[in-house]
Amino acid sequence: MLGSRIPAGLEPQYHPVRMAVRPVILIASALLLAGCTPDPDPASPDTSNEDTKVGEVAADSGADPEADATLGDVLDAPFMPGACGACPTKDGPIGGGSGYPRVVARATATLIVSSATELLNALSLAKPGNVIYVDDAATIDLTGKQNIVIPGGVTLASGRGVGGSPGGLIRTTTHASPPVFEVMGDDVRITGLRLFGPQEEVGDANYAATPASTGVLLTRRAGFELDNCEVYGWSWAGVTVASSKAHVHHSYFHHNRRYGLGYAIVLSGTASGLIESNLFDLNRHAIAGNGSRFCSYEARLNRVVNAAGQHAFDMHGEGEKVFDASSELFDSPYAGDRILIHHNTFLFPAKRAVLLRGMPMTGAWIDHNSFAHDPDAAIKAVEQVLHFGNFYVSDNCQPRTSPVCP
Repeated sequence: MLGSRIPAGLEPQYHPVRMAVRPVILIASALLLAGCTPDPDPASPDTSNEDTKVGEVAADSGADPEADATLGDVLDAPFMPGACGACPTKDGPIGGGSGYPRVVARATATLIVSSATELLNALSLAKPGNVIYVDDAATIDLTGKQNIVIPGGVTLASGRGVGGSPGGLIRTTTHASPPVFEVMGDDVRITGLRLFGPQEEVGDANYAATPASTGVLLTRRAGFELDNCEVYGWSWAGVTVASSKAHVHHSYFHHNRRYGLGYAIVLSGTASGLIESNLFDLNRHAIAGNGSRFCSYEARLNRVVNAAGQHAFDMHGEGEKVFDASSELFDSPYAGDRILIHHNTFLFPAKRAVLLRGMPMTGAWIDHNSFAHDPDAAIKAVEQVLHFGNFYVSDNCQPRTSPVCP
């Protein structure tokens, strides 16, 4: 049902006008599009409008994932009137780490692992409700391993932020297109870990010679949560949400920036996601959607420090790369379904913050963000291209590099 794509409990708690007008739009959309279900493929490589040259490496910003914890007093309501940008909340510091309250205690773990063999054995035997804890001092090398199953109801955890711990490290040096982890059930949680992929640099578009890598893939799953993690070095995507429901929050995504790819988080098909309180730095796109008219996300309370060659928040056009005139998607005007981007802070004026490559089926609302962009500059903070409509931009603060937290 079209009206149930956002995960239960993840509907925004503000903008009652949007909620009131949405059913009217959805009824019309349902009548028009009944029976059309696009394939849930991830976003394809995109080298159009590529601003970073092949082989060029964007300068590191030296961002501190815990810096936002000092921006001001912790707020009970980050969406209160007058708020603009990403304000800290009682749910934890932006980017997670020290001070994050929902850390899994080591003592509550079903099993503690510190090697690849132990981790693989634990996952193969895990049952719903089990907590597999990666020792905080462990470095687990999964080079050569792909499609490692995380069963439904299982939590994979470590202690990032506890006593200064960076969290247990899981890494690979394998350049391969299959994901390292594949979520194979509902209600999986990954928390408190460092997930380190094989490529932090921009590289080139020769994907045959150097396949693009993915950290975590979920397809047709619900209840997925990734929180308080550091995710970096994945040339395709840190997290791929394909026709699934996901909550990704309080994590630090950086150096996911392969030429033509490089997504911290990518959504496709009928995916819906709540993406909040993350710190993004030097990702080609922090958030990307593959353009399916059934793909939705809400991004709020995120801080974007810098981009690696492209805009930060994206929705591809559903038909922008369909060249077969007989396809039902040929020249489709749609770019996603429902996109809410609010109360985020964008610190880089040299690139667009938000770009939609078409018209959302229901609508896109971009408001109460703080942008470093001068509104009179040639590079705009927010832009819609190719097809136009259902696009609402209001109440943003610019130029401004810090949030307004009343």
